[in-house]
Amino acid sequence: MTVLATKQSLSESVSALRSALKARNVGDHTVFVATLCTEEFAKNIIEHGNAGAIDIAATVSDSQVIVSLRDDGVPFNPVDFIKDSGEKLGLGLTLAGAYCKDVKYRYIFNQNMVTLSIDK
Repeated sequence: MTVLATKQSLSESVSALRSALKARNVGDHTVFVATLCTEEFAKNIIEHGNAGAIDIAATVSDSQVIVSLRDDGVPFNPVDFIKDSGEKLGLGLTLAGAYCKDVKYRYIFNQNMVTLSIDK
């Protein structure tokens, strides 16, 4: 789903993601982690990235939920920031580091692409 980079659109999108994951019989804890991390990353995109829109997609397999966020904002690699930061991390990056099995980042075609992998 593509959403405008606004807090109202984000709230509606997180609710839709939650409903879609529950419809796929994803457990409550995994739904909580996936929506929480997605919301925090998207908030950072809205507040700091100057993005016009955010694409959010989720894939469910037997063992994982993979959430992808793509935006047209300023380039920012959260993976390097999580690894290399000597500063206190923000909530979204802290949660991703703690809850996600893997976080990947690419900047391609003038877009940030973040993939969050969460074990079920």
